[in-house]
Amino acid sequence: PAGWDNMKKIGILHENLQSMKPDDYYRDVIAQPQTNRK
Repeated sequence: PAGWDNMKKIGILHENLQSMKPDDYYRDVIAQPQTNRK
């Protein structure tokens, strides 16, 4: 996000991640939306 551009702020963000890790794959954290074609 904007404003998270220095190591101190990035460290704070990293410490507050609880449900995922920075090293997790994007597709494991963010579910792909369902595609309903009619």
